[in-house]
Amino acid sequence: MINIFKSKNKKMLKTSTELTSKEMLSIIREEGYFPRSEDDGDVSFKIKGTTFTFGTCAKGFVYGRIYYHLKREDKWPAMLAAQHVELSFVAIKTLVVPDNESLIFSVESLCGTSEAFRAFFNRALSILADSVGAFADKFHEYEGNEECKERECQEAVQLQKSLSGKTILS
Repeated sequence: MINIFKSKNKKMLKTSTELTSKEMLSIIREEGYFPRSEDDGDVSFKIKGTTFTFGTCAKGFVYGRIYYHLKREDKWPAMLAAQHVELSFVAIKTLVVPDNESLIFSVESLCGTSEAFRAFFNRALSILADSVGAFADKFHEYEGNEECKERECQEAVQLQKSLSGKTILS
């Protein structure tokens, strides 16, 4: 049996350098945006009133995110629309955080170098923008429709439970 999780060349598994927020800031500027560095190391900038945030997390992973504030009454339609987006877009993650009434769209990739981030950046912007558009369309279908909302909410809870066990092989 072949063990696909072991590598004879352990150096292949490590990134040669870790991407810094300074490098991300520079690349985003080169792309024509006006980013700013946040206290937590993230880099953010606006496009047509929407704030995009890019940052690094565990060992070479980079994320691009959009955060939205939700009204309390919009929580259920937002959850349903977010699930629709997650099922429709392979690369996007959506999260509705009811406690602080926010919605997060996130796309992530392994980008340990500035070259990898440069390749990821424009694709991430496109994925985020497309998923937000799909979310808005679906959200407006659910918004204010009580009968649909109740039925779909029950289905959404069942769907969420079934999706909670999914795994991703890399």
